[in-house]
Amino acid sequence: AARAEGEARWLLGDAAGARRALAAPGLASDAGAQDLLARAAYTLGDFAAAATAWEAAGHPRGVALARTFAKDPRAVPDYARLVRASPTDVALGDEASRAAVALGAVEALDAALAEPAPGTAALLRQRGRLMERAGRLDLAVVRYREARALAPDDVDVAADFARARLASG
Repeated sequence: AARAEGEARWLLGDAAGARRALAAPGLASDAGAQDLLARAAYTLGDFAAAATAWEAAGHPRGVALARTFAKDPRAVPDYARLVRASPTDVALGDEASRAAVALGAVEALDAALAEPAPGTAALLRQRGRLMERAGRLDLAVVRYREARALAPDDVDVAADFARARLASG
């Protein structure tokens, strides 16, 4: 009954009511209810509660995003794990870069993406995009140059490299 009420309240635009209903102890192990609870908490601006609910729902990207808005430094290692698992997901990498810049943790994310080794061209590209977003064009050019060495025919890496070179003067 609590889940049905939470879903109904959510659909009616009552985020606070949905949150109250979905916070029922009996729904703690219901991933779908926890995901909806996280959405309600996020909508209400309670990002720490959203992160907790998304963690219970098994939604690591939601956890990272909510932690970013909660100014929780755990967002950086969260994003590092996600980007390392999906290094070709540019949207995810850009989201991680925005989080690192917002948290003042650009170097921490760059270091986390470099471990245990700089890795693939895709990871080097992500690190270049991070440095570019942070305004560190010198390091962006270096990362893109390293990525180009590993993937000389990758047009996306070439375009990023050219953009950073032009912007750096």
